[in-house]
Amino acid sequence: MKVTLPFLVLLLMLPMVQAQQGVREVDRLCGRLQYIRRIPDHQYANVLSEERKPLRGVNLVLCERRQNEPCCKGASAMETVRTRRGGRFDFRNKRAGDFWLVANWSGRDYRIPVTYKPVKELTTVCSEQGLDLDDEANAGWSVAITLE
Repeated sequence: MKVTLPFLVLLLMLPMVQAQQGVREVDRLCGRLQYIRRIPDHQYANVLSEERKPLRGVNLVLCERRQNEPCCKGASAMETVRTRRGGRFDFRNKRAGDFWLVANWSGRDYRIPVTYKPVKELTTVCSEQGLDLDDEANAGWSVAITLE
């Protein structure tokens, strides 16, 4: 039996907090770009539900991240991809390193620091991870985990 909903909600909120506090380490630069709208529950205080919308046709830019420098200052774009149907994206960059993943959507810039460490035997499923954007201009890396 697959248990996803309660765990998925918790797991999707955790990366938003982690992204604000530090750098996300990934072994593949691929996933889904989604907009998350948080909806307050009218019956219970401090309870939110999420509405997710995949974002198609958004440019994502990968820039080199340098220590103690703000996002993209003096760094040129290493690679740019455009999200496809379902918000899917996949960078072809094969060089390990520290990067900024930047999206401009709805007139706002969203930035998230990532460390890319490729591995020979890929286990990451692109459809189970990605970049989430919200109304407060926060970006977070999310990973969905299905428990069986």
